[in-house]
Amino acid sequence: MAVLTPPAAVGPLLRVERATSLVTCRLRISNICSDSHWVSDLWCLQSFTSQSTLGDAMICLMQQLPRVQWIITTLGKKGSVLVEKASPQDAQEDAVLQDMLNKMLTEASSSSSKTSSTNGASRHGCVSIDSAACTSKTQVHIRAGSTLSSEKAYKLQRTAPEPQQDEAVIGWGSAGHAKPNVAGRITVATAAHVPQEAIEDTTGAGDSFIGSILYGLTHQMPLDKAMQLGAVVAACNCTALGARPALPHAQDIDAKFLAMAHR
Repeated sequence: MAVLTPPAAVGPLLRVERATSLVTCRLRISNICSDSHWVSDLWCLQSFTSQSTLGDAMICLMQQLPRVQWIITTLGKKGSVLVEKASPQDAQEDAVLQDMLNKMLTEASSSSSKTSSTNGASRHGCVSIDSAACTSKTQVHIRAGSTLSSEKAYKLQRTAPEPQQDEAVIGWGSAGHAKPNVAGRITVATAAHVPQEAIEDTTGAGDSFIGSILYGLTHQMPLDKAMQLGAVVAACNCTALGARPALPHAQDIDAKFLAMAHR
């Protein structure tokens, strides 16, 4: 089981004990992540929902688990995505979720690579941090990536119509019960910036990201800031061989970055 150790009790900022992708799925019902939250990697989400695309999988999960209020999924070097459930009354426009994710990830990645986006400045809803957010044990300087949020809620649609026979889903499989519509707001975050030559091993990067989200939850961080922190911790973890040796200590994280993440 993945366990988040309080930073006051140990040296590292966080520690993620042995966790497989299957165990990652169970984080949503752990003592830290309630059944209103879902944090996982893409493989776990798609395996649970049997959907081929990320957007369809996120919609399917929210339909199958109506109590889930938000989903965060890490995409590795492509970044991470957050979908927060919204009131259907607040969503006036339809949008294919997968198309929105593709567009927003491309825009966020482009913004993150521009040197003009510095010091947490906001432009068109996109926020990036240009100074080093973390310094690894091997003295690699890691910059936080960008986040981009939709300005409004959308009625989220799948990439293709749902098959007629797909009615036996959790909670409303009986005849006459239609699947609930899903309305939500979208946030994407890019991966942190780390020199390619500094990457030694990606083992444990996903677990490091998920553990950081749990750290953020227990410290009341805004979800988009927790996603940025998770990307930084995951990138730092990739600068040494093995799943744990490069996990950062609190002193390895820039104090200004952590302070901003708690806002």
